[in-house]
Amino acid sequence: MKIFFALLCALSLVWAEDLDELLEEFGQEVEIKAEVEEMRSASSSWLEFRGDYTFATAYNYQEQAYVKGVSRLRNTLNLIFDMEFTKNWKSKIEFKTLYDPLYEWDNRPNFTKRLQHETELKEAYLQGTMGQFDLKIGRQITVWGKSDNIRITDVINPLDNREIGMVDIEDLRLAVNTSKLSYFMDDIGLNFLVIHEARVQKEADVGSEFFQTSMFPSGFTVPGVIDPQSDLNDPQYAFSIDGTFSGWDLSLYSAKVLDQ
Repeated sequence: MKIFFALLCALSLVWAEDLDELLEEFGQEVEIKAEVEEMRSASSSWLEFRGDYTFATAYNYQEQAYVKGVSRLRNTLNLIFDMEFTKNWKSKIEFKTLYDPLYEWDNRPNFTKRLQHETELKEAYLQGTMGQFDLKIGRQITVWGKSDNIRITDVINPLDNREIGMVDIEDLRLAVNTSKLSYFMDDIGLNFLVIHEARVQKEADVGSEFFQTSMFPSGFTVPGVIDPQSDLNDPQYAFSIDGTFSGWDLSLYSAKVLDQ
């Protein structure tokens, strides 16, 4: 029994020495990781650039009001610039450009060329925090409501309806020039918006695959979309109150906006 006890003590001593070495190495690893994170934060830039490229094609297998065959070879490029000036102030600029070479090659009748090429400034805003206040100024998207498909209160931004059902709701909204002031107090948030731009929805071309005229009687004329001019003397207003509590939430909305 004494021999076994002595052997056990010896093994414990060796294990303790190995454990000290292991912990010492672990401490060195933690220090190295801390140094790497410090170098990353020191070398991080105030400007970040990202983007994506997508290619989309479509084929119409029925020839009705629209032509039959390939109708799209679209190339789309999104470029996003994120800028962080200070801890509380940041900015975002997003560009979108698309080009479809099919329009150059195809001379079929009724082949709309509205989406042959397009370049658009999607978002461009400055956002900052001042205590309990949050200020966001510029071309932006404001989402009202909790549902993705039932847009009862989501009335701030018009939609791009040129390809109904083919685009995700997050990419359908069109940004508008807006000044937004928010105030946060415990579980309640207040938002006041002044919309400076009267922008209408984008609709599909008459006769295209997303707006076929075969459903209308002969001689029917589709009314055009009225594009109002933005008037600084008659801006649009919007106000909301959001409360998030234990087990339930409540949101109230009020707005004077352009009737789409």
